[in-house]
Amino acid sequence: MGRRRSWLAVLAAVALATLLASWLPARSPLSSVFYPTYPRGVARLLTDAALDAGFVRQPVVQFRPVTFRAKIIYGKSPPHGLPQVKVAYSNVARLEASPREFTVTPLTDDVQDLNEGSVRPDGNSELTWAWQVVPKVSGFHELTLHVEPYVIVDNHHLAGFESRNKPIRVRVRIHRNERALDRVVTSIPDQLKIDTPDHLTVNRSSTVAAELPLHGIAPRVSAVLQLVTGRDSVSATVESHDAPLNSEVAQGSWTVTPNATGSADLLVRVDLQSTIGHRRLFRRVFVARSLRVEDSFWTRVQKPVLYLVPMVGLAAGLLGLWDRRRRRSGDQDPPEPATE
Repeated sequence: MGRRRSWLAVLAAVALATLLASWLPARSPLSSVFYPTYPRGVARLLTDAALDAGFVRQPVVQFRPVTFRAKIIYGKSPPHGLPQVKVAYSNVARLEASPREFTVTPLTDDVQDLNEGSVRPDGNSELTWAWQVVPKVSGFHELTLHVEPYVIVDNHHLAGFESRNKPIRVRVRIHRNERALDRVVTSIPDQLKIDTPDHLTVNRSSTVAAELPLHGIAPRVSAVLQLVTGRDSVSATVESHDAPLNSEVAQGSWTVTPNATGSADLLVRVDLQSTIGHRRLFRRVFVARSLRVEDSFWTRVQKPVLYLVPMVGLAAGLLGLWDRRRRRSGDQDPPEPATE
């Protein structure tokens, strides 16, 4: 009987200490002194609290850092209009998200004690966790806020307490610079103007030019135009000319000299770039043009002649041999007999 009364006395003392810590967290360290060192009955010493969590600023914009805060409100009468959680003297909170979608950096310690909280005007107390969140991908995504009591008994962490895993549904708006970049990408098939000749001539230089308007988008987006040949193109030399500086229109001019007949597959490469803070955004788009490569007029005229000259020479040689043979056979014929 005496042992049972002693155990009940210990539980009563611990319960009183936890209650005092929840009422006066900023002024009383009693909960750290009387926190239970007995595994049995620890769960009974948890107290109710309200959870208030969210971003400090809306809307949430891609690549723009924003603070996420989670508060547990505890004491005499926690608000009932918020999600309810169980808290102990020490509590842990974590904010988790896909690293592909968010970068999450803690601004406070994961584990905090009730007597570190601050007193609210309504007489309750609150304990705050904070994280810096950088959204990477626009659209609808989800973070998870994990809150649970953190109990250490005899230097061992006791797990298995009721925890709160709150999904945080968030809409990340696309940054205006990335929106402008995507707008240029989708406009390239219609807006990129490429000036080429009807055909190219072997070993003769021709000019190819291109321009892409950026009205209303520059200087958020810059563009550089380059001309290259495709994998299956005939061999050709491409020389770039200095384009005039114009932030409203991206321009490029090149001299193309093909080395053989066939098809010259030209690719205008558009490199688009923008920045969001220290982050670099980049897109690359190719637009193809194929041109027929022909021989020059004189080359086309000379080709039949070049083919005929050996044939004429061969024919002349054969005729010469035939004529020489005919003459030799004439000289060897016997003289005709004389007539009386």
